[in-house]
Amino acid sequence: MPFFLGEQGLGRGSRNKISAAKKIPMRLKLPRDVTAITAQLGASSRRIYLLGGTAAAVAAGVESPYYNLLINTPKFSELKNSLFDFGVTPVSTPDLPGNFARFMHQDRTYNVLNLSFDNYAQCSAGQEEGGILFAHNFLIYNVKDCFMLDPYDALKAKTANGKAFLLKPIQQPKSLLHGFDYCLAATFDCGLLGFHPSPEYKQIEERVFNSTPAEEDSKQIVSKVMDYMSDVLEVGGLDAASRLLLSPVCLASAKNAAQIDFAKIEAGLRRLHKQGTEVSGRDFLGLIHSELKKKASGKDGAGLPEYLAMRGETFRRLEVLMDAMESAVA
Repeated sequence: MPFFLGEQGLGRGSRNKISAAKKIPMRLKLPRDVTAITAQLGASSRRIYLLGGTAAAVAAGVESPYYNLLINTPKFSELKNSLFDFGVTPVSTPDLPGNFARFMHQDRTYNVLNLSFDNYAQCSAGQEEGGILFAHNFLIYNVKDCFMLDPYDALKAKTANGKAFLLKPIQQPKSLLHGFDYCLAATFDCGLLGFHPSPEYKQIEERVFNSTPAEEDSKQIVSKVMDYMSDVLEVGGLDAASRLLLSPVCLASAKNAAQIDFAKIEAGLRRLHKQGTEVSGRDFLGLIHSELKKKASGKDGAGLPEYLAMRGETFRRLEVLMDAMESAVA
């Protein structure tokens, strides 16, 4: 949920763009299991809103693996307890504010924010300082009253056959790293929510992928690739991973920051794929570990864990990292 997870603070004038958006009458058909969750939420909250790309996915008839929801209740703790009694599986979110809850139900993930509509609109507008700004990020669907707010006309950006929505940027990236985040977000929105690249987005991607990174940019890009490649492989498969790894900006960043060749890593993934292996984040991290060991001096040269430790970086998918290291030892 790109708006409230950032630390950009409250928005300013653009709040009027969201609050003043016309209500578009629309009755979206939610899956039965999702309707069961919204009914539970509706017992405590007068209004329930489906947010961002998940609203567009439902409008396009795409089965989304997750849903972002906005509610407003003074009894959030009691509501969470009732959800647990209903049978959801809570997901720990220690780094997120207390008015946020994440849980799973029937193989879907739900992100629920307890906040007033006006405050949400302010937080959304505040992301203009550095958020991922696609038009669909601002979609808000009122589940009970059956209308959509679409302040940036995301629903008008469709493929030629009218069956899918296009990624519609509403702002150019402010930096190379910001642009790289655009490309990662686009990869996931296309893979998970059924979006297609628009000509405007393709121009951004081409410019980002063909950029020459500075030293600090290289470090950050390599860090993001290592951190998110497991997800890219799960969502977009090997083709999506290859496009990223073989882009000039990623090849240059890997050489600058880690003295390794992402083209060799991609070739290793291709070999595994040709052998009938469904390549995963474990395979990717294992290949990275092997390349780092090769360039280090001595049999026990530094590998991936040592590289991450020296950089002082946190790693999101620790279970995948541990699995890769256990496989490397075996």
